[in-house]
Amino acid sequence: GLLPDAVKNLFEITQLKQQAGALGVKKIEVNASGGRLVFTATPNVDAGKLIALVQTKPDIYRLEGADKLRFSRRFKTTQNKIEAMTALLTDISL
Repeated sequence: GLLPDAVKNLFEITQLKQQAGALGVKKIEVNASGGRLVFTATPNVDAGKLIALVQTKPDIYRLEGADKLRFSRRFKTTQNKIEAMTALLTDISL
């Protein structure tokens, strides 16, 4: 039969963690109203894309210090969170 949603989420979260690790994201925190990414000292992201994201969507994204990207966004489900984080990591990748 089909996998339960909890198991599918576990696989997707594991894949997300691998993607984040390759980009130098050491922590992802997400709740119902937003969250943040915490980068390593030398992240493997496109700084230009990251800055453009913050500049074009300042109501959603902002940098906190040299190693954090905070975002404000409503999420209804775990699946919404996973999809949004996957898209964000893809958007800032090299």
